[in-house]
Amino acid sequence: MSLESHGSIQVSRLFEAVNLLLIRYYRTSFSYWLNQDDPVAWMQKHIDEWRLNLELEQVFDQISHARVKKWRRQLDVRSACLEPGDSELTRDLLAFTGFRKFVGLYKTVSRQIFRHCSDDTYGRHLKLTFLFYIIHVSGLFMIHKDSLHEINQTLTKLIGDDDFKKDIPIVNQTFSLFKEHKGRYPETLLDCIYKIGEAVYKTGKVELINHFIDRVVNHGFQFPMIQGTGEDWQIRGNTAHVKNIRVFLSLICQHPKKSKRLLSALIIYLSIGGVFIKDTDLFPRDITGFLNADIEGVYNLVKQLARLLPAFFNEIGAEGQLRDISTELDESCHRRDRLIHFLRKQCHVESSSRIVEFIQQVMIFWKTKDKAPLEPFVPPSIFEEIQTSGRYVDGPGHIMQYLEEKKTVPPKGFSHVPSGGPGPVCGRGFGSDRPGPAPGSAHASVFSAAQ
Repeated sequence: MSLESHGSIQVSRLFEAVNLLLIRYYRTSFSYWLNQDDPVAWMQKHIDEWRLNLELEQVFDQISHARVKKWRRQLDVRSACLEPGDSELTRDLLAFTGFRKFVGLYKTVSRQIFRHCSDDTYGRHLKLTFLFYIIHVSGLFMIHKDSLHEINQTLTKLIGDDDFKKDIPIVNQTFSLFKEHKGRYPETLLDCIYKIGEAVYKTGKVELINHFIDRVVNHGFQFPMIQGTGEDWQIRGNTAHVKNIRVFLSLICQHPKKSKRLLSALIIYLSIGGVFIKDTDLFPRDITGFLNADIEGVYNLVKQLARLLPAFFNEIGAEGQLRDISTELDESCHRRDRLIHFLRKQCHVESSSRIVEFIQQVMIFWKTKDKAPLEPFVPPSIFEEIQTSGRYVDGPGHIMQYLEEKKTVPPKGFSHVPSGGPGPVCGRGFGSDRPGPAPGSAHASVFSAAQ
């Protein structure tokens, strides 16, 4: 066998492998789309009125089952007529519409619907129904997020017609869709809910507003879901939690008197699930905006909510006395106490509503020497390094025992020590019998400053 013929066989085998792979790929893709609901048939079932002109029929034909079946027949014909190793078959196969390209056709159709409708209102209803179909099909997940934004924009233009009762089924259908994808796109859905809420409140229709609030409450809430602290020293939790609080507050501000049920629901959610707010969220601005709204008619409810919002500082990170004392506390141990050093950094850089509870758990650890309750507050590597005895634990432990003997039970009693310090109790150095003024005083004062 000559070298040239050997090379030709190798090339033929390569084309054969590629062609067989492409044929399998297209058949799998076509089968998947044919196993889904036909878009036109699905939309006919989910829209009150169905009327298509010639242009719209051509638009929807691009993604119809009939079109996919036609492609599948063409694939079978080409693969039967040509040899598997033929390069011409490769060229023909590459001209077929693949999975990603077919997904792109849905975006094209979405943009073309409104353009070919003579009636703007019907065009928006039709487009909204088509967008609902996109979210309905899991294989279109690549464009789900964009579709949710389009649903948001289309809904805000639809809501507010003279007959508001027509809007109620739209709101119901939208929230049913949101519920299915609540876990996948929480922040995008919250944006949509806020925009829909804006449009609903602008109508001024009490029945529609109450119905919207009912659906928002039934939709649920994004709880903090704290999962501890990572090795990057970042607290792991639900990033959509603060956004959910902000959306609720913004909706309530639209008309506080008409939003009593939404305000009550927020109070219940925060009471049950807790609140997690970081200094870097700049949440005091949201509180200020909320308190500047017309809250006179719901003042008692606002007071209940205000007690639940942990906004301790008006600046990012620790400033003033808290920074000075936490630094002094860490430096008194020459930064060798890993627990206190981490606490200092959390106060300065990653301070949040958990910092007070963290400080309380440190104090309880000094008393009990049981480090297990500290695990949710520190990274795994630091947790392993925390010693339950030694010079950085025994001294504070003696202080805790003394205070307990004096009927001052930590952490509540000890966390309100005056800024002057706890006095002669702290005259004993950590882990030694010789006098030492500063360390005990610094350990105590940081908790006073944090409160």
